[in-house]
This record gives sequence, structure tokens and C-alpha cells, in this order.
Amino acid sequence: TNGEVANWLTMMQYHHLGKDYLETRNAKVEAVTLPQVNAVARRLLSPHAMLTVLVGTPQDTKEAK
Repeated sequence: TNGEVANWLTMMQYHHLGKDYLETRNAKVEAVTLPQVNAVARRLLSPHAMLTVLVGTPQDTKEAK
């Protein structure tokens, strides 16, 4: 829709992506390497701060029987 196109153009301008963003986006994404992804993950994620949440009753506990 016209609104969706306007939203894309606004986002592109806000993030200074350039007029050719729609033509170059896929190539830029495909150019990202696994070592680059790992480097960003190491910088942004902290394994010590991660939390696992279980919802419900595990099937192998006494309460489930």
C-alpha cells in the first residue's frame, strides 16, 4: 500500500540507508559472515546473564503423575 511504501522510505531516510538500499539490501545481508555474526553475539550477549524459563509441569516429575 502507499502507507507501507511511505513507512519504508521514512525508515530508509531515518537510518541513512541511501536511495539504493532496496537494490543492495539482499547482497549486504548475504555478505555477512559467520565470524562477523559470532563477534557481534560475543559483544552483545552475556551467557552468564541468560535465563531459562520453563512453563508448566515437566512430565518426568512426581507432581506430573
